Amino acid sequence: MSESFASQFMTEEEKRAMLVHDPQAAQALHNGPRDGFAHNCYLGGLGMFFQKTVKNTIIEKLLKEAWDGCLRYKSAGNKKAFREARKNPEAVFVYDDPLLACLNSVLKESIVTHHTDNDAVRKQQLLFWATDIGLTLLNEDIYYRARAKLHLKDIIDALADHPEWLELSQVESENIRRWNK
Repeated sequence: MSESFASQFMTEEEKRAMLVHDPQAAQALHNGPRDGFAHNCYLGGLGMFFQKTVKNTIIEKLLKEAWDGCLRYKSAGNKKAFREARKNPEAVFVYDDPLLACLNSVLKESIVTHHTDNDAVRKQQLLFWATDIGLTLLNEDIYYRARAKLHLKDIIDALADHPEWLELSQVESENIRRWNK
């Protein structure tokens, strides 16, 4: 397992001090997948920063603002159309391109299927916004659409050679059983 970027600049004494302050921070010393939180999201300062500031404030507000911008764009400046779009976004985010239509359908069905914890409504909404923003960008901008197709092809090719990368570990399976209803 490779050393994390930050840990490369820390002395052994600094690493030990970090672990004494927050034992879960041991995960921050390497780049392996996390099975828990490197920084406790409820008690540790850095964890609370990520949980409350980054996730619940910055990302949520950014997505909402960008999503509203997409709705305004698709409503062509018509206030009545914008109000209707907010009530029924599925009628707005429609794609004639079969790849984008497929991605829209599969991503949204997957979000509903796999995000079912006690905060599912909010989490699903954030992911729907991100999907709508991303697919609108791909629909409207040939530069990103063309490259996204190449990225998807590269991902599919890599996964075809390594389907085991998509198998859930025991800890990941337990996480799904614990949080999904």
